[in-house]
Amino acid sequence: MRRPAKKQLPITLPVLRDAVTMFLQSYDNKTYSEKKPCPKCGSENVIKSGGIQPKIFCRIITKTGFKDITVWIKRLQCKNCKTSFYAQAPFYKNCIYSAPIVDLCLALAANMPRNRAEATLTELGIQVDRDTIKNYCKLFRKRAEKYAGLSFLGTSLAINVLKILTGAENVEQLRDKLPEKGKEIIPATADETYPAKKGAKKKQKGENQRRKEEGKKPLPRPEGFTLAATYLPTLKIFASLCVQDMDFNHLLALMLMQPLKGTDYVVVDGEPSYNGTCNNLKRCTIHKRRRIAKKDPQLQELKKNDPNTYLKDYKALHDCLKEDFYKELEREIGKPPPEGLPTSTNSMEGGNWRMKHTLDTPYWTVEGLKDRALLLCLRDSLKTFSGGKPVENPVVQMEHFSYGLIMAAV
Repeated sequence: MRRPAKKQLPITLPVLRDAVTMFLQSYDNKTYSEKKPCPKCGSENVIKSGGIQPKIFCRIITKTGFKDITVWIKRLQCKNCKTSFYAQAPFYKNCIYSAPIVDLCLALAANMPRNRAEATLTELGIQVDRDTIKNYCKLFRKRAEKYAGLSFLGTSLAINVLKILTGAENVEQLRDKLPEKGKEIIPATADETYPAKKGAKKKQKGENQRRKEEGKKPLPRPEGFTLAATYLPTLKIFASLCVQDMDFNHLLALMLMQPLKGTDYVVVDGEPSYNGTCNNLKRCTIHKRRRIAKKDPQLQELKKNDPNTYLKDYKALHDCLKEDFYKELEREIGKPPPEGLPTSTNSMEGGNWRMKHTLDTPYWTVEGLKDRALLLCLRDSLKTFSGGKPVENPVVQMEHFSYGLIMAAV
């Protein structure tokens, strides 16, 4: 087993670092003896059996090197089935450090790459290796797939983010959990993007140069992964996520759409894979406008010779498409729809492209991308401050989600 590299204490944030390390040192040699039900038979008739087990709560960085903060966990025994187990303690299964440290690693990994998360923890005087953070992210994603995976023939193809956030399997159940919001129109959007694999853009550049010399058609995009998701714009939360090392197809679209049962309509970009996945699909007005403008010879002529007039006509075309969209929606719901309902996938692309931008770095494997994308979906869905001001988030008010909900779900 590789030992962690020696680290020097940073010179920044000395007051905060000292406060954190002093707080963590208060756990040193603490004993956990709180009883809990038997994990085998569920009986609460348990007794203390006398033994104790040492565990590393965390590892801090001092001026002289690393120091392990060790706690002691009391051993219990069930009087019914004689099973031996340990008392209630803040540790997740298969994690060397305590639950608060693991939660901190996951929260940091959602905001930055793992090497930067390691550096941030070092600033706080906490030693957690980059590979350990990677393992925690992987463990969280695997347990999330067990808790809320959308599977086909035993293979998890997508993750029900809505279930992780709210406990509801789909929007229909969510309406019962949110009585006030449940009476409103709840639309959804679905979209996909293709983050490039590490080194693929450089490879594509060289390949396209060769194709150009040979007079062949260039490659449209570099080799990459499929990242698809669904989003609930009025609630500002993600509903499902799919990250695969394959082209987007009808089966993946079916998996993504499962949590959207109960939505009033779903806006998609015209990708054929979505056809037949649900009955209330609607075409994105922006994608429709692009297709119409591209095929209109008059607009293309204006684009070359009179850009100002082209922009005005282009905007007028979109206004007409939006008006038709709202008229069709009014016929379906039987009343004028409220203003501000999404007519395009822009709200989704805002989340999706924002997620693609926040990934910040390309990935070699689909597992690494999937681990980070899930954490980003959760982070984006749990915002309480956006655009320079606080925002009301009904999902946060439900107080359902926690990292421990997933990490302990084994």
